[in-house]
Amino acid sequence: MANQFVTLPELKSWSGLTGSANDADLTRAIEAASQWIEGYTGRSFVLDAADVTKYFYANPDQTIDLTDLATVASIAIDTAGDRTYGTTLAASEYELLPVNGPRYDRVRIWPTSSRSFQLNPARRVRVVGRFGYVESGAVPPAVKQAALILSLRYYERRNAPFGILSATDIGQFERLSANDPDVLALLKPYLSSSPAQNWVLV
Repeated sequence: MANQFVTLPELKSWSGLTGSANDADLTRAIEAASQWIEGYTGRSFVLDAADVTKYFYANPDQTIDLTDLATVASIAIDTAGDRTYGTTLAASEYELLPVNGPRYDRVRIWPTSSRSFQLNPARRVRVVGRFGYVESGAVPPAVKQAALILSLRYYERRNAPFGILSATDIGQFERLSANDPDVLALLKPYLSSSPAQNWVLV
């Protein structure tokens, strides 16, 4: 199941919807909205349940850039250039940044360490740990609000064929905007350094 930043009861309470006939459609809208938010911000707002393995290319300044690293199990370097990552760094040989994390977005070799990302022929580094943007283990309120707005927008989209909302009783038609300004404003503080800016609301 995809990540869900709001629950079905939360969406129904906020929107005033009742009954269970459309629960499947509402749940699908919640999942789609949550997936869009993660893609747009470049973040996961659910902490990994277990360690995952990710690979990064090192920068010339002895650092690697990553997003929302919460805990570290190991960091290893491909010193032979054969993708075996045979050199595992001790905790004293690197530093996680910012120093007041967690939610680290950078790792650098400690200045007095004999290790070097640059001596890695492929400049590839393997990080094993848990990732995710979390505040006290909960989805940030602004992200939840954005998920509510976008979930309801997706659910109501069936009433706007071809992106055109009509009120036939008064003969008015209005084209839906491509971007919801409230959703974008709520998510702006959470954009990562490399968000998927090509994502747009539809």
